[in-house]
Amino acid sequence: MSKPKPTTIAEDINVAPKEAQKKLREIYSILQKAAPKATEAIKYGSPVFEESRILYFWGL
Repeated sequence: MSKPKPTTIAEDINVAPKEAQKKLREIYSILQKAAPKATEAIKYGSPVFEESRILYFWGL
């Protein structure tokens, strides 16, 4: 049985490899401060920050 796919960036970080989670949380915090008006979403299976376009995304 497959695991449910993350629907939020926080969920995505929590299912990432343990060794990556600390850095992903740091990146997430920086992006929230750098783009406070950005919308957070999961697109194409990756977390994204977007306004009128995608500003940043990451994938593992």
